[in-house]
Amino acid sequence: MLRSVLALSGCFVVLLMMSVPAAGQAMGEAAAAASASSTGAAGARSVGKSIGGMFGKVNDTLKSTDHSAASSTTSTKSSPRKAGKTSSPPQKSAPPAEAAPAPSYEDAMRIQKGIGYEELLRRFGPPAMQIAAENDAQTMSYIGKSGAVQLELRDGKVISITVMKSGA
Repeated sequence: MLRSVLALSGCFVVLLMMSVPAAGQAMGEAAAAASASSTGAAGARSVGKSIGGMFGKVNDTLKSTDHSAASSTTSTKSSPRKAGKTSSPPQKSAPPAEAAPAPSYEDAMRIQKGIGYEELLRRFGPPAMQIAAENDAQTMSYIGKSGAVQLELRDGKVISITVMKSGA
């Protein structure tokens, strides 16, 4: 019994003695990693400062443009003042003309073989994607109400139509 207690206590002492160098090794590696990360952080800090400075300049430019536009509109408008009365607030300018309504195109599912490029654009609008290839060949994609349509054009005419139905 005494022998096993001595063997166990010896193992414990060896374990304690080996843990000190292991802790030192771990601390050394942690310090090396921390120094590497702080070096990278210093570089990132300077990048952050330069980006912040750039946005600050843009902000200053926008503010000066707003003030100059506001001062030019108030200086050009003058209202006659009557004695003893305060001036009325400046008149608001007329609202901008309403934008033209978006054109209404036909459903892309109605595209047929043989239709020309110009008629395709007029009836179905611009494609969602268009890829030009050699020999006057093109691939165009339209998004219809019930799926996507992929067209192949050659010499300005639709030669192939692939309909991809939506999964919903």
